[in-house]
Amino acid sequence: MQGVELGAPISVQASSSRVNTETYPVAAMVTYQFPARGELPPVKLTWYDGGLRPPRPAELAPHQLMGDNGRLLVGDKGKILGNKIIPESRRTEFEEPARSLPRSVGH
Repeated sequence: MQGVELGAPISVQASSSRVNTETYPVAAMVTYQFPARGELPPVKLTWYDGGLRPPRPAELAPHQLMGDNGRLLVGDKGKILGNKIIPESRRTEFEEPARSLPRSVGH
């Protein structure tokens, strides 16, 4: 999370399917709250796994599938599902920002 400078969360809340001492839960949802960082606003990050999913975004057209693996980024001006801005009409407004982070030399 280098680009958003998150640091440590100020709170973490988790819920899951039943757990036992033998294995991890079948499904879980974990919500992290990060504080404001200088001029950057607070961030809420929610992790879903084991088949749990966020609500279907209203911006998806009826024919669009949400998919079963990926990410949903929710911002003040729109959403990104996987690698696509939704709704489709917002994609034409997008201007790619200048690169400001050093490129990775690889893993």
